[in-house]
Amino acid sequence: MNEPRILVLFHSTGGATWKMARAVADGAADAGAAVTLKQVPEIAEAPSIQGPDYAEKRAAFADVPVAEPADLLACDGLALGTPVHFGSMSGALRVFLDRTGQMWFDGALIGKPATVFVGAGSGGGRESAILALWSLLGTHGMTLVPLGLRAAEVMDQSAVHGGSPLGAGTITRGAGERPSPAELAMARIQGAALAETAAALAADC
Repeated sequence: MNEPRILVLFHSTGGATWKMARAVADGAADAGAAVTLKQVPEIAEAPSIQGPDYAEKRAAFADVPVAEPADLLACDGLALGTPVHFGSMSGALRVFLDRTGQMWFDGALIGKPATVFVGAGSGGGRESAILALWSLLGTHGMTLVPLGLRAAEVMDQSAVHGGSPLGAGTITRGAGERPSPAELAMARIQGAALAETAAALAADC
């Protein structure tokens, strides 16, 4: 396979996770992948979770296509992005992934590489949210692709950032522009790692 098909699928409530998703997509494309960027459907509870102005907050990326669970079958690698809600994934992403039960029963996603990135307002709960998604993806039998130490920015303590060896992240209420250049750099490297892993797995088949 010369051009792995990568799906970057995200839920964003204020735009930060969307910006991280674009960086992941850019990294995967730079690594030679054909990239599709989609968002999960919003849920009916959005006004009570995000506030009555939730639609205005999402206006900048409202034109990003909405995914269906079948999109997971069509890709060779999956990147999932979520805001951190109570130390886990958002409700909208959880509802979307709960619709993949038949895929789990059929073993349809076994072996497919997947990676996770996050956005957190305070920075708390980032790794627990990634681990929650890893548990779900692992139950599907997917091949987990962490960021690891591929990006030097992970170990850089000179500025506050939301990344970790588990995955790229942004602290949305941090000082300065968010996501920061370091956070976006980690996201791009993670996207490239996913694309390279998808291509390598396909070559071994």
